[in-house]
Amino acid sequence: MKKIRTRTAFMLYPVVLSGAIALVVTLSIFSPTNISAQTGRAATYLPGAERGVAKDLTRLAECYEYGYGVEEDLNEALRLYTQAAFRKDPQAIFRIGYFYETGKGGLQKDYAEAFKYYNVAASQGNQGAMLYLAELYEE
Repeated sequence: MKKIRTRTAFMLYPVVLSGAIALVVTLSIFSPTNISAQTGRAATYLPGAERGVAKDLTRLAECYEYGYGVEEDLNEALRLYTQAAFRKDPQAIFRIGYFYETGKGGLQKDYAEAFKYYNVAASQGNQGAMLYLAELYEE
């Protein structure tokens, strides 16, 4: 079992307030993964995810979403996708949109939110988001 190090960090989150962007500072105990052990495919992405590498966070989230090398956990998948989305990973942004569209991970189905996430991911070149965005337009 691998022991995960955590560190205290100040997190900056952009927030839109009345058309202006403000930075909200939060103090938190930060470890992108908070994972104690995993095998196979999930273990491949853990080192990068622990360092906060967006692509590795997204791939690890996919492992949790589908149960590759770890027990399926949609809440953990959503948390990891969110960490990667803060790092502007278009695949993570797309997957969060999908979670909103389908109600996965404990989210309430919300097509308007899904549309927003798909639109951002599509604008960054994510082809899956482009397809799902087109399907929302058809409905």
